[in-house]
Amino acid sequence: MSDVIETLIADRDYSVKLISSYQKEIKSLPAGKLYNVTIRGCQRHYYAEAAGKEKYLSKKKEALTSALQRKAFLEKSSVILQKNIALLSTCIEGYVNCNPVDARKELEERQNQLTTFLNHSDCNEMESASRLFPEHLVHITPAGEKVRSKSEAIIAGLLYANEIPYRYEKELRLNEKTYYPDFTIVRPHDGKVFYWEHFGMVDDPEYLKGMNKKIEEYRQNGISQWKNLLVSYDAEQSIDMQMIQKIIDAFLR
Repeated sequence: MSDVIETLIADRDYSVKLISSYQKEIKSLPAGKLYNVTIRGCQRHYYAEAAGKEKYLSKKKEALTSALQRKAFLEKSSVILQKNIALLSTCIEGYVNCNPVDARKELEERQNQLTTFLNHSDCNEMESASRLFPEHLVHITPAGEKVRSKSEAIIAGLLYANEIPYRYEKELRLNEKTYYPDFTIVRPHDGKVFYWEHFGMVDDPEYLKGMNKKIEEYRQNGISQWKNLLVSYDAEQSIDMQMIQKIIDAFLR
């Protein structure tokens, strides 16, 4: 049994014993409840009996006042302890039912997948991306790879800075047609794959037409915006870096 679950069980058992002792003490204390009322800046104590009649407690009744205060404390503490016991029991049950060995194995497998995904020594895959006008690959990213535009270099830089695994222009085959999304991304915490397309000439009617066609073709193949397709644009031939960071924070964290 691990140190974690031993600690959880010990905490739960202690809370159970504490409630038991509190309940015994409550039975030994006076019946009724204590009410505090502030009148003209002065706090007064009132005692409500079981019948509902309230009585003022003068300083001569300090012993009764202290006993009722103690009772109120024990009752509130018992409620909190009951909630803690329920939470601890849930944690213990979940911990016992999980398989830490399998969890570690799954984490190792995911890490291996990410390592393979990021392995830029895969010559065949790199060649498939570079066939598309390789002479246009002139902008260098922080990771040392070449991309086609300053905007793509900025996106690549922010992905790199945020430790988001990605591949640039990784080949994607859909219904016997080949695409090269600007970025193919693996979300670190769950391994979900996203595609990111950046469109930089949306003021050009022909470019806009091709953009809309590409997005529709993606949608027909189960790749839709904000589900597993991220889209960004140049505004007046400039890129909004804050917006790119917001997209990363919202979908890739």
